[in-house]
Amino acid sequence: MVTWNRTKIVVTIGPASESAFQLRAMLCAGADVFRINGAHGTIAQHRKIIRRIREVSKKEHFPAAILVDLPGPKYRIGKLMTEPIILNRQETVTLVCGQKVQIDERIPVPCGIHTALKRKDKIFINDGIVGLVVKEKRGRNIICTVTSGGEVRSRKGINLPHVRLNAPSLTQFDKKILDMAVEEDVDFIGLSFVRSAENINVLRKILKRKAPHIGIIAKIEKPEALDDLDNIISAADAVMIARGDLGIEMPFARLPLIQRDILRRCIQMGKPTITATQMLESMVSAKRPTRAEATDVFVAVWGGSDAVMLSEETSVGISPATAVKAMSQIVTEAESQMAPICGFEKEKDPNNLQAQIIAEAAAFIAKELGAKAIVTPTRSGRTPLFVGRQRPQTLILAPTAYRNVARKMSLYWGVRPMIMPDTDTVDEMLKQAEKAALKSAFIKKGDKIVITSGAHGKKNDVTRLVEVRRV
Repeated sequence: MVTWNRTKIVVTIGPASESAFQLRAMLCAGADVFRINGAHGTIAQHRKIIRRIREVSKKEHFPAAILVDLPGPKYRIGKLMTEPIILNRQETVTLVCGQKVQIDERIPVPCGIHTALKRKDKIFINDGIVGLVVKEKRGRNIICTVTSGGEVRSRKGINLPHVRLNAPSLTQFDKKILDMAVEEDVDFIGLSFVRSAENINVLRKILKRKAPHIGIIAKIEKPEALDDLDNIISAADAVMIARGDLGIEMPFARLPLIQRDILRRCIQMGKPTITATQMLESMVSAKRPTRAEATDVFVAVWGGSDAVMLSEETSVGISPATAVKAMSQIVTEAESQMAPICGFEKEKDPNNLQAQIIAEAAAFIAKELGAKAIVTPTRSGRTPLFVGRQRPQTLILAPTAYRNVARKMSLYWGVRPMIMPDTDTVDEMLKQAEKAALKSAFIKKGDKIVITSGAHGKKNDVTRLVEVRRV
């Protein structure tokens, strides 16, 4: 039996979790979305893992979603001769630009960094653990003083706060991974280092030609993104608050306020959110989270996150399924004490005004009548998304005849997707939806339910029906 929470759990796949056994264990522990980090591994490996996830999901009868993260224009350390390299505070270290493999004591970094940096600029490596300050530049060599010591390993990320680099939103390597993701029919593409809504529009144009049903998740991890935040949210299908890079490039004391503001704006605009990075970081090497981590997850749930994410905890951690189970337990407790999300007006989309109002009505009716579930048969996933935006305590069961729609709904707050046969009439659609809901075991005969859907059950039909039934 697959564990189910209203707030969804995104898990990152890596060496510790790529086997069928671990994938199944994480799915049963509460994972809803599987994330492939395009920055690590080969395209052939990604294909193999995606197909394995699909097989495991099919066996468990759960339409888990797959998110492929494009690496984006992120600078990384090159291949080191021996690792880790330990850098000590006040030590002098030299970075060499344009070199992929280390051949001497200098640390290889990508081409282009030396032209953007100047004296006294700061450099952070490995999520900000290692800090450097530029002392001088000599050709392709950047001589630095270590301000914060630690380990440096191959492929660790490099951050250059307050340094604006003229890099494309999609690299050539991104495009190769994107082609693979389209061929494998994944559900979401994560666009890294989004700086403006135009970055989203570039990717949207490509997907419109190749796979318009694939959703775009805008990863907010650059300060520039905050200047165009509303337009980015509007252009994307979902938003990820990538606190790792964002927390390095912005003052860390502001990060909680930025997280709260992004969550609030996304709820107002009706877009799903993922809160990510270091949520249960200690579980990379421990079997239980710290109290501070449990509080962090709790706050993210109460703040309105549609999903919370595990990164190294599941990709390289000692027990990926244990980390998922711990996350699920914290989420369940947070949801049981969760206050209604209110205090601000949710924006109405003129193109979906009727559907949004009816979804609000369905949530209100279910609460007032004590309905066991809100059943939202759907072809596009819009109606369940609108209902979930109200954050009802009532279950949202979303039967659909389309597997790709069911998988995408695995990211939506409170929505339990399920598969039903395709239908031609509204009566048949409602009948099949009720059967699918019964089969899920979340409801039983005699339960009161609220059904909301398009009145004709046809493609592109808008939400216009609300009905109260006894199963």
